[in-house]
Amino acid sequence: MDKVGIYRMTLWGTDDPAPSGYAFPNSTFEAYQSESDPYARNVLIHRRPISVLQVSQDPYYNVTYDDQSYDPDRWLSEGICSTESTGINYCANRGILDRKYEYILPDGTSVEGKISRVKEMGMYTFRVAVKDEYGAWSDWAEAFIWLNAPPINHVPFVQLTSPSGVDYDHPSGSATTNPLFSWKAVDYDADSMIKAYEIDVQYYWYDYYSNPQYRWISYNNPNVVRSANAISDGTVVPMSAPYYMTLNSNQVYKVRVRVQDELGLWSGWDEKYMSSGFPPNAWLTYPNGTRTNPTAITGTSLIPSWNQSDADANTEFKSWQYRVLDENGMQLKYTSAGGYYDVSRSGSYESGCSVDSDSGSRYGCSYYTRLTSWIAENPFPIGLLPNDGKPLQKQVRVYDGKYWSDWSNSGWFMTNRPPTASLAVPSGSQTTPTIFSELRPTFKWNQSDSDPATTYMYFQLQITNEANNLMVVDSGQFYQGTMSNSGSWVVNQDLPTGGKLRVRVRVFDGIAWSDYSDQTWFYINRAPAADFDWSPKPVWEGDRVRIDNLSTDPDGDKLSALWTVEHPDGTVKQFSTKDVTDLFLNPGTYKISLTVADNFLSSTVIKWMTVLPLTIQSSVNYTANWLIWHEKSGHQTSVPPKEFYSGEIFIVSSISSPAPVEEVTAWIDSTGIDGQPLYVSERLMALAGDAVLFQGELFDPKFQSFSEGLPEGLQTIHFRIQYKNGIVKSEDIPIQIIGNVNKSVGVHRVQ
Repeated sequence: MDKVGIYRMTLWGTDDPAPSGYAFPNSTFEAYQSESDPYARNVLIHRRPISVLQVSQDPYYNVTYDDQSYDPDRWLSEGICSTESTGINYCANRGILDRKYEYILPDGTSVEGKISRVKEMGMYTFRVAVKDEYGAWSDWAEAFIWLNAPPINHVPFVQLTSPSGVDYDHPSGSATTNPLFSWKAVDYDADSMIKAYEIDVQYYWYDYYSNPQYRWISYNNPNVVRSANAISDGTVVPMSAPYYMTLNSNQVYKVRVRVQDELGLWSGWDEKYMSSGFPPNAWLTYPNGTRTNPTAITGTSLIPSWNQSDADANTEFKSWQYRVLDENGMQLKYTSAGGYYDVSRSGSYESGCSVDSDSGSRYGCSYYTRLTSWIAENPFPIGLLPNDGKPLQKQVRVYDGKYWSDWSNSGWFMTNRPPTASLAVPSGSQTTPTIFSELRPTFKWNQSDSDPATTYMYFQLQITNEANNLMVVDSGQFYQGTMSNSGSWVVNQDLPTGGKLRVRVRVFDGIAWSDYSDQTWFYINRAPAADFDWSPKPVWEGDRVRIDNLSTDPDGDKLSALWTVEHPDGTVKQFSTKDVTDLFLNPGTYKISLTVADNFLSSTVIKWMTVLPLTIQSSVNYTANWLIWHEKSGHQTSVPPKEFYSGEIFIVSSISSPAPVEEVTAWIDSTGIDGQPLYVSERLMALAGDAVLFQGELFDPKFQSFSEGLPEGLQTIHFRIQYKNGIVKSEDIPIQIIGNVNKSVGVHRVQ
């Protein structure tokens, strides 16, 4: 199997039930053979881990192990490893879960574990075996060190820690009598110790007769040598000892110390300088921020303050100095007038001055102080400091006439410039305020900060009345927590209508509030809602229609109205009254628009009104018997002009529009056979159950006369409908007179 992974292995067998003499491979009873059920198991195929070991020794025979063992199935190279979710970080442990170390000494003795230092001549063998996550162990890996000579002895080392002055011009302070010296000593050899130490204190002496005339003279001769017997074995040993002497107040002393190991080998001398008295101390009190929470300097100047003290009695502080460092502790620089300067200031403790009233000059000043706190009178301009959003640190030191103190603690600070805010919405003035149609409008503003990466933590928005003497809404300090240069807020309560209002906003950058923005003006005016309706409905041609203005204004403002009525033929009429009453004579669709307006906003609604036509649909028909006769005779009975006999009854009818009707009339106005006028009229009545069908009988006995009846030929029956709105519709229906009823055979005179 040449690949790592899980393999599925399945095994099954075949029995052989044949009697003796017929066993496989005899095939006589082959049909009776049967296979077993399969048996399957998963098998994990993986490679054993590989152990890799190197060892080395330093000049002091300390042994360092470099174990690079790995599991080849889980780790290939640095940063390339298995990411399977097993809970094991294969990149960190290279797939190795356990190790066994042992070493073999030059005499052949095997020892489990590691050895830290080789001490004998001969060959050392170092071994390691490693285990992977499946419990497989690697072969042993071996490394060797050959020590062909006994370990040599090295000199010990020493370092003075007190006094700490590095040269003659910068001595550290000391007690006047019996100063306590301290130092650190170490011997890196195996089983080593610091056996003894030697102290030499010297002072600078002038001797006219010596050459050179100035030379260092030891305070004691011989030097102080004392036993120590402190075990080192590569470990640093702190040591100290008093030195019995009295220091001259104006003398600088050189202190030297060296140490001796157990074999008598001395270290080199380490030397420092001291003088009587102690340097003062300074503790910065402002700015007092930390690196993670620096003090925000929001003004234009950086003015530090500090506390100062001195272990010496009646100290007079003579001068001070402060400096500004970047976040990495490097001296900060600034440019001015083409020069490049340190960000620092120095000064004296000038106080108690009198001022000449004429010249303004100061006199009678004191330039020292015994006060234990001070505020610098020489501020540094903030504008000269970088504005990159990174914290800075300030330190101070003070001078007592002999010693400068160490630099004080660091007070961390940031130069913070307050943000600015200006309203974007609303933007109106008192004469032209911004109009809002909502009782809870959305206010928007711009916010900016000259400091980088500002997070605007809070805002506060205030709304006042027009006179600016009544607070209408104060949002309070409202969280926004954004780096965006724009902000917005929806007012959380209904604002009053009918009057101008003012608004202003300010923002907070986490350190300082901006000034309030200039006030802008706005007015709450909700738009009116235009609406109308008309009556009667439906509208018929000729109706006088009343169009009622149903518009409303949520603020109760008085509304103006402008009506536009566009007729079907394109004619346009306008009205400015609240309501409209007009006569609509022509059928068709009318476009009616209404625009209503308060002092600021308007609303328009458009509706289409259909004016229905008034119609007349008339007909002349037969009585039932005459209809049978005419149809039998083959006369025209279906479409005008229908054929009639003069003297039969005309059944006249009209169908109106479904509109109120005043009167329906049918009549014939003709000339009889004798040449005399022949006029007959009938008022038609609505049939029960059908309000639009009007019917009647048009007849006169003269129609049956041979001399006075209707002559043969075309005659006209006239119809007229008068609607209640005054509109009259007329219609003429032609008929054909084909003879007189008295000439028709077998027909009753009047049917």
